[in-house]
Amino acid sequence: MSEKQPIYSNGVIEFVTVCAETIRFLTSSEEYTKKDLVDRALKLLPLVYLKVTLLPETDRVLEEEELEDFVSETEYEYLRSSLATRLGESDRYLDVDEEDGGYGEEVRSADVSEDLADVYQDLQNFMMRFQMGNEAVMNDALAELTDHFHTYWGMRLLSALRALHRIRWSEETEWEETEKVEKAEEDEAAPLPMGEKPLLKKDTMRDRILDYQKKPKK
Repeated sequence: MSEKQPIYSNGVIEFVTVCAETIRFLTSSEEYTKKDLVDRALKLLPLVYLKVTLLPETDRVLEEEELEDFVSETEYEYLRSSLATRLGESDRYLDVDEEDGGYGEEVRSADVSEDLADVYQDLQNFMMRFQMGNEAVMNDALAELTDHFHTYWGMRLLSALRALHRIRWSEETEWEETEKVEKAEEDEAAPLPMGEKPLLKKDTMRDRILDYQKKPKK
């Protein structure tokens, strides 16, 4: 492949930037209040949807089973649980299932946290594959991302957006009193003695998942 291939287009580069920012946001929900989380999601998710629709089309060059999945069930569940905790009672909403072509629609209950976890799963798998630097893998990662967007996670993103819009502007929504969730270390912390190195923050997704696994199950 050459630099004229779809994976090097401006559309892909712009999407990668938005994708990385969205992943950072979804994996740091504990740092936001409920209101801040909803406001940030309502700004980022439409941008994700827009940038995916501008991605170039490309055909697979590898067998489908050759693409590695990076998001584990534990990581998925940790992210979903973190988002559900932050959203509280607002997480659950009613949605219309239109899989039968618009006839005989059924109302079902759904969760914003699960919709966003589904979006995260495809975005993170794409980013991890894309960062490998193998052009064939990068190409197929792009092809699978757009295919899954058309058939699944694009609808999950729109469902989450509609629910988040309702949460944000409903008079019944209960917001938290505090402006910011307390962080482990504040920037205003007292300076360390000369020559002493600061402790590393336990801020990676892997460390947080390990902590989550250690918690006793109810």
